Amino acid sequence: MRGYWAGALIAVYLISRCHLMGAAHPAPEGHSQKRIYVVVMKGNSAAEEHRRLAAFYSEDADRALASLQYADRLMMHWGNVEGMANWSKVPNAFTHARALSDVYRARWKLDKRLASYHLAEAELLERTSK
Repeated sequence: MRGYWAGALIAVYLISRCHLMGAAHPAPEGHSQKRIYVVVMKGNSAAEEHRRLAAFYSEDADRALASLQYADRLMMHWGNVEGMANWSKVPNAFTHARALSDVYRARWKLDKRLASYHLAEAELLERTSK
């Protein structure tokens, strides 16, 4: 019974840590992310708007990479605890850390892809406007 409560406390700590790291990120100066997205999607965009979006997604990718590195270290820590990786009671600290790592890796890849897309769109708009 004592092990159950210790596992529950660890899970609560990891979940609260995840919510703190995944808090809302600020948008670029002078714009909210929603406004920029709406402007770009309506076709009223300029290269500047795409560059702002690229900067936003690049910063978000950096944050996701830091969270990914933290989750990977957490996974390595719990993987080295004897028997934790093969523990039959799921969820446990190792499986939770592995799931966090998967989530942050997907977010990092998506943000990288979006940043490169908007940068390419900005360059295309600049070339065609000249």
